[in-house]
Amino acid sequence: MNRNERNPERRPHRVLVEAPPYPWHSLVKEAERLGACDVTLCGGPSCTHEPCPVAHGEPCPKADEVDVIVAGLGLDTDEGREIVRGLHSHYANKSIIVPVWPADLARHADLLEGCRVVVFPWTMKKFTAAVHDALDDTDGS
Repeated sequence: MNRNERNPERRPHRVLVEAPPYPWHSLVKEAERLGACDVTLCGGPSCTHEPCPVAHGEPCPKADEVDVIVAGLGLDTDEGREIVRGLHSHYANKSIIVPVWPADLARHADLLEGCRVVVFPWTMKKFTAAVHDALDDTDGS
């Protein structure tokens, strides 16, 4: 029995995927295939040409409305790291999934604490499992 069959009256789960737009980023393509979820996409500051509110200590209207957040804008920039910090700060009660390179696990261990990580190579199977595990935890809380 899947999570929507357990409670058919419940609204669909909502997932925010922060990643550069498809076709440049596989997470966007994979997010489009997440069944039974409403997916909201955010390409981040490089696409919106606006500062990310959570990187500046403010809540994010998109993140406010979802059950799970996929922080896929990267940890290789100060801004990407500030976004993950801001998500932790404002959304400690939500699951945050971060796709990482193997070296990120040691390099950013403190930042990734409490996050679900999907380690490269990123695959649809890994990504879907991380989102569904997070949603199962959301259902159980």
